[in-house]
Amino acid sequence: MSRIFQNLYLIFCQFLILTDKIYSFFPWLLIKFPIILHSLSSFILIFCTKLVLSLYNNIYQHHKGVTFFIMNKKTSIFRIIIGLFICLFFLFFLIVHFHAVKNSTQEKLTVAVVKDSTENKKILTFNKKIGVAIGKKLKKKVILKTVTATTAMQNKQKYSVIIGLHKKSMNKQEIKHSLVYLYVPNELVSLKDKGLSNLSATTKKISIVKNIDYPQSLALSGIKLHFERESSAADAINSVMTKRTRAAIVSALDYTALTSKNIDYLENLKTNQATPPVSSQAYYLYINKDASTKKAFTSFQGSQELARLSFNILGQDYTKQ
Repeated sequence: MSRIFQNLYLIFCQFLILTDKIYSFFPWLLIKFPIILHSLSSFILIFCTKLVLSLYNNIYQHHKGVTFFIMNKKTSIFRIIIGLFICLFFLFFLIVHFHAVKNSTQEKLTVAVVKDSTENKKILTFNKKIGVAIGKKLKKKVILKTVTATTAMQNKQKYSVIIGLHKKSMNKQEIKHSLVYLYVPNELVSLKDKGLSNLSATTKKISIVKNIDYPQSLALSGIKLHFERESSAADAINSVMTKRTRAAIVSALDYTALTSKNIDYLENLKTNQATPPVSSQAYYLYINKDASTKKAFTSFQGSQELARLSFNILGQDYTKQ
C-alpha cells in the first residue's frame, strides 16, 4: 500500500511540475489547449480511485464466500485518514487552480464610477450596479474604479466605460460618445409664504448645489439667473431658510432625504412649479469607442432592467426624461 501510494504521488508531482512549466513558457496554451487541464483532473480522479481501491483491498478480504472485516497489520487507521486527507487536498487544489485559471483568462472590463462628495450616495450605488450589469452582459470580469470626474476624463483611455458624468465635465467630442441614462429631477424650493412661479421675473439670488449643471430649460429660454453656488443641498436649503437667497435648486433625491430628517423644512418650505420649469440633472455614460459595450448597455437599458434598478435603489424610475 505504502509503495503504491508513493509511486502514484511521485507520478502526480512530476505531471504537475511538467504542466506548470509548459504553461509558464507557453501561456497561450492555457487558452488554446485547455485539454491539458482536463487531463490533470482525470489523472487526479484516477489517483483517488486507485487509492480507495488499495484501501479497500487492505481492509476487506474474502474468505470462504463470506466477507470479513479485518485490518491488515501494515495498514493503520492513521494511514487511511492521511490518504483520504491527501485525496481531498488534491481535489481542493484542483478547484482552486481551475478558479485561478478562469479569472486569469477571463476578459476584463475596467469601469470608472464618478464619485462626487456633494451628491446623494444612492447615485454612486446605482452607478456601480450599472457597471456590474454591463460586465455581466459582456461576460467579462468587472474592475470598478471610483474616481472624480476630472480624473476620469484625464485618464479616459484607461477605462472601457465611465459612469456618472455631468455634461459640464465633457467636451463636444466626449458627449458624442456618451449616452444619457439617468434624469434626476431638480426641485425649486422656496419658503411657503414666498412662492416663486415666474423665474424670468426674479432678480434675487437663487442658491444651487455646485454639482448641478445649469438647467437646460433655463439656458434654452435665455434666462440669466443670479446663482449662488453651495457645497451641498443642506447649505442651499439653509440659505433659503435664513432668507439669504430667494429660492434653491436642489436634487429631488436630496430634498426628500433632507425633509425626512428635518420637520422644520416640511413646515416652512415648499416646491414650486415655475415657468420655465427647472429641467432634470442628466447623467452620462461614456463609452470608450467599443461597439460591443454600447450594444450591451443599450440592451440592458431597453430590457427595462435599468428602470427596475432605478426604482429599487432611487425609489423612482428616473431613466426617462
